[in-house]
Amino acid sequence: MRGGRTVGEDARAVFAAADGGAAAAQTIVDRALKAAALAAWTLFHTFLPQRLLLGGGMMVDHYDRFAAAMNRRLAPATQFTRSAVSIARAQLGNDAGVVGAAARAWAKQPS
Repeated sequence: MRGGRTVGEDARAVFAAADGGAAAAQTIVDRALKAAALAAWTLFHTFLPQRLLLGGGMMVDHYDRFAAAMNRRLAPATQFTRSAVSIARAQLGNDAGVVGAAARAWAKQPS
């Protein structure tokens, strides 16, 4: 709830409302994209990785928006050349956490 108006129950609803022209929802989406892009810029300038993988529930439906916002923010970067880094979709998508937890549990099994 923002200013007495409900914008959406979850991220999917907020993105849908923004796509439908709801100004409050579009503001929220714009802020989320801006924050994610700034986080990507900070990660690349701090750790100098070659690739940033985007995964999880939000990326199932909105990868293109987030990747585009991050690429725009990284375009004027000074610590690295734009061709030296990339943003990619995580192959496991929304299952990454479950697979990671299972792999960790499996690794801790006694032989």
